[in-house]
Amino acid sequence: MKQAIIYALDFDGVICDSALETGVSGWKAAAKIWDDFTTSLPSKDFSDKFRQV
Repeated sequence: MKQAIIYALDFDGVICDSALETGVSGWKAAAKIWDDFTTSLPSKDFSDKFRQV
């Protein structure tokens, strides 16, 4: 059997900035795990701080 060629490209920060989407996805996952999350989405302040990390 011939092996397939796999290309893995990292374009984040070059073509697009996915910090907001990553932060929201992480927030939603954490909200399903921990009951003390009171909002379904992070605040703008939290998102801005997340982007700086």
